[in-house]
Amino acid sequence: MKKLLGIVVLSLLLSGNAYAEVITLDCKFISGIESNDKYQTETKLFNEINKVVILDTKIKKIIQADYHYGGDDYFNGYSGWDSGTSNGQDSPWSETRIRWKSFSYADSNRKTLISMYSAEINRVSGQMKTSLLFKLPGNNDYYSLTENMYQCSKKDKLF
Repeated sequence: MKKLLGIVVLSLLLSGNAYAEVITLDCKFISGIESNDKYQTETKLFNEINKVVILDTKIKKIIQADYHYGGDDYFNGYSGWDSGTSNGQDSPWSETRIRWKSFSYADSNRKTLISMYSAEINRVSGQMKTSLLFKLPGNNDYYSLTENMYQCSKKDKLF
């Protein structure tokens, strides 16, 4: 009886960690398009860099991803043109989607937008769609838009 009770307790302790999993996704590039508003061009992209996304499924949090700064509402960093600010936000996870966005500004009062990045992972198909809208320097409001698709799969643990 003691052995049976010990087995039950041990199995309950081990089964609790089944959902507390940090998952590493290896996302392979499928296709992409870059559009330039200033020159009215659209270019098909080839051989883009693959992405890695790390998720904590227990607390439903993105640990690491491109343009993800911990999900904080406000992040001070280097914007690329001037020492401005970045603002990132995670959307609540749903049964089918995981989303996050990041905004970069040229000034601390968040009035001059430089870039906007958004990403969405479809939890059913494993596809990730990313979009980067970048304001080109100059007086006119010209933009460059890059949209990419990736196929994500769970990466095997190395050790």
